[in-house]
Amino acid sequence: MRMFTMLVEKGTLNAVLAGSRMQYREARGDWFAPVLCVLQPVALTVTLLEGHHTAPDQRIPVLVGAVLTSLWSALVWGAGGMLRRDQYQGTLGAVITAGPYSAGLVLLGRALGAAARNVMVVCLTSVALAAYLGIMPSLGGLPMLFLGLFLVLATGSVIGLLLSCLFLVTRHSQHLSGALLYPVHLLGGLVVPLSMLPAWLRWPSSLFSLHWIKEILVNALSGGVLAGEALVGSVALTTVYAVAALRMFSHIQQRSRRGEGLDFQ
Repeated sequence: MRMFTMLVEKGTLNAVLAGSRMQYREARGDWFAPVLCVLQPVALTVTLLEGHHTAPDQRIPVLVGAVLTSLWSALVWGAGGMLRRDQYQGTLGAVITAGPYSAGLVLLGRALGAAARNVMVVCLTSVALAAYLGIMPSLGGLPMLFLGLFLVLATGSVIGLLLSCLFLVTRHSQHLSGALLYPVHLLGGLVVPLSMLPAWLRWPSSLFSLHWIKEILVNALSGGVLAGEALVGSVALTTVYAVAALRMFSHIQQRSRRGEGLDFQ
């Protein structure tokens, strides 16, 4: 319960906003993740639909899957390296020992800032691709669409926070990033339809929040109804990611204050 105390402390919003502004200033010169959020969804969408004369409702899953796959790649290569970059720059100690709660709030804000930047670029790319493909959401689907986008931002923030902590406590972060990146591309249910996978390989997608959010966004764009299972799955998994990230960051703080190494042995 102690780790949730910081969520109701006075100044929580200010700390989160300060972290978001800090991450925005740091990332202004880094265009790798934003460019990835433009080139990859365009390449995936065009490649997957090339030569196929499909109806708009058949193009929607491809478009949504492509942009969410690109967002996942940007989170792994961008937000996931926040604490590692602090370590290389020699500022990690000041970041993680700033206080029992304020450091966690600032880090959460930084993850939110990194995710917001990528989500904004992904949204702009999605609008351009949707116009090109002739996809237009109905007015009735707009509330569900905005809900899906909010969930994308929320889950993107906590995934970035979790990956950042995870990459910090291992000496093999580059190998780990590759190990996390491509299995999600294949098994996450975003680009590769689950119907193309053997039945015994379909369950990992249910542990990935973006898989459930894809279902919400696809229903919003195609005029479907909000699936309760998808909503519960995305919110529950985002919460689990957040709890895991905050626990891991608390562990990092404790080890740092005791003068211990950060790598898990």
